[in-house]
Amino acid sequence: MDDINTVGYYYGKPYITFLFSGAIYSVGVLSKNQWLRETGLIMGTALISAGILEIGLKPLIGRARPPTETGNYDLTFFNMKPAYQSFPSGHAAMAFTASLVLAKRSKCVHVKIFFYSLATTTAICRLYSDVHWVSDVAFGGVLAWYCSEVALKRLQQNRFKNPHQKSIWSVTPYPGGLSLRATFK
Repeated sequence: MDDINTVGYYYGKPYITFLFSGAIYSVGVLSKNQWLRETGLIMGTALISAGILEIGLKPLIGRARPPTETGNYDLTFFNMKPAYQSFPSGHAAMAFTASLVLAKRSKCVHVKIFFYSLATTTAICRLYSDVHWVSDVAFGGVLAWYCSEVALKRLQQNRFKNPHQKSIWSVTPYPGGLSLRATFK
């Protein structure tokens, strides 16, 4: 089970899902493939939304992780310690967000099964590793579903407004960092 656990762990890592989203978008731009561009953009939007919600909820709720052996009802609100940031599962949120977007954008049943299986592997991995409760993983999935649905519906709304809408991306350096700006025309 350790090999499956490793796959699930890495598939739910935020940097992996964001790199995957960026790669899909970049390939779409380079190949002038609208489906890939839209899919990468939807996935990135949904991942950012799910990530912000998940990162905000963890310390706010302060739920103890299973290894603390204090039980799943132990809540210490506004706790910044990793041992008290079990709810919701960030890995599950990221994995299910990526999988939901890719499965919904695909018409092939085999592709849908593959991506749903990957996300399920991540959910099982979080329980197998004893770092989350079942409800943590389930809520991570619900969070992913909500963010994915909102991002997908937003794309549909934008299509009806202007089906030929183009995006212009610009990167501007400033002292101490970079600024990324998207303009939709």
